[in-house]
Amino acid sequence: MATTAETLESQQPTSEKSKPGTIERLQRKWGLIFITPWIIGFVVFYAGPMLASLAFSFFEFDLVNPEDARFIGLDNYQQLLGDSLVWESLLVTVKFAVIMIPFGLALPLLFAWLLTAKSLWGKPFFRTLFFMPTIVPFVSSVFIWNGFLNTS
Repeated sequence: MATTAETLESQQPTSEKSKPGTIERLQRKWGLIFITPWIIGFVVFYAGPMLASLAFSFFEFDLVNPEDARFIGLDNYQQLLGDSLVWESLLVTVKFAVIMIPFGLALPLLFAWLLTAKSLWGKPFFRTLFFMPTIVPFVSSVFIWNGFLNTS
């Protein structure tokens, strides 16, 4: 059974169906306006420095004498791949990731499962312990500011 909106859409010519209405255009415009600060921040603080460092990697570049920069192509990458310390540090990084990523995922999931379990004894106590690192700095800063702003 077709709804009234579907019936009205099927009666309109196809050229009118594909054109966005005034409300859709207005929503797109405001959507772009609201997302523009994020796009500018992304380009300035993330994409720009990343592309600049990629470009600098193809040059022999000294910050003290930037005018002496010269293009060397892939020589920096050849030197990097030939260095044994790079491979050793890459191996250490992979070992660290293999060990820490499962713990970084499994341990918080285990704690979340325990704190939501129906049969957990002392659930309020464990929840308090869990949230204590978040609460303590806030409470201590309230007491400190209270001491600063106390006139007596």
